[in-house]
Amino acid sequence: PQYSNNNYTSFDNNIIIKSNGTIVSLINEFSWNSENTIKVLEISSTDGTFNLINEVPFTAYIYDIEIDNNDNIYLAGRDIQNINGWNYSGILTKLDTDYNETWEALMTGSEVTLFNVEYDSVNDLIYVTGRGIGINYNPLGEAYTLSNPDTNGAFFASYNTQGIMQSVHLFANSSVNRVEELMSMSIMENRLLLSGTFYGYPDFDVTSEQFYPVQNYNSTGRTFVSIYDLEGGLELTGQYFVSDYDSEFYLNGNNLTRAYHNAEGDSQLYTYNHEQIVAITNIPRRN
Repeated sequence: PQYSNNNYTSFDNNIIIKSNGTIVSLINEFSWNSENTIKVLEISSTDGTFNLINEVPFTAYIYDIEIDNNDNIYLAGRDIQNINGWNYSGILTKLDTDYNETWEALMTGSEVTLFNVEYDSVNDLIYVTGRGIGINYNPLGEAYTLSNPDTNGAFFASYNTQGIMQSVHLFANSSVNRVEELMSMSIMENRLLLSGTFYGYPDFDVTSEQFYPVQNYNSTGRTFVSIYDLEGGLELTGQYFVSDYDSEFYLNGNNLTRAYHNAEGDSQLYTYNHEQIVAITNIPRRN
């Protein structure tokens, strides 16, 4: 299914499409109390009529949603419960096909937020990006924490569909070599795209392998985009560094398109060939 993703702020209405074509809208009527719920609406694709199917208790902001091959839904965001004072926790929740909660992973720590969630159908894994300090990344299994070298704590993590952590990666290796918390993440053509703003020389590669890029690297703080093949687990097959503007990246074969969030500059079409950009074509903006 195609729907809006990579949300940088909490939205009240999120739409997904199930395998049978049913349009589902999740409305989070957020309020500062424990009675907050998500209202699940099923919408007719023919006449636009809708029915309220379920209400799910959910005391958090939704930043992103995803659906897997079995029509299970995953919600990622920021929890607002009062746990040892008002200290935000990241939250990853799974709803079954009947929109009932299967599990909820509450990632406690300092100022924790999950921004993106994607489902990898090749490896049957859930990927998230987020931020926070002193996080328990594995609340549904054996507790797992890492020391943070910066005050931002931007991370990438993978989970199985039971909510158990499989891996976690911190981008920062010092207070000056870091990645900004608001990254973009999407899966296209069996490849994972990650992009964001960086400073210095952080650890860009979310896999256990060491990959040292040399293609147009700029250490003053610009935008990176990483492309991972999903077959046989994540494998980094391309990593590039481009000018620092808010944008999204899209894949079509070996064409990598960059579209800006505003109309102040030309977008670009990159042609790449395994770890090397071989051509760049400007896409002029409309005046």
